[in-house]
Amino acid sequence: MNCQYTHAESITLILDNYGIHKSWKIRALFKQNPKFNLLFLPVYSPWLNKIERLW
Repeated sequence: MNCQYTHAESITLILDNYGIHKSWKIRALFKQNPKFNLLFLPVYSPWLNKIERLW
């Protein structure tokens, strides 16, 4: 993603609370690049996560 958005000052990723999204590997990866901001959805908020409608 960083290569695709080279001119962006910051990139905000909106994530649900799936365990893999909060793993130490993911956090370490994004901590190395401060351009990325991780925004986690509130717990039990399927109306904010559009993919939930497909399940």
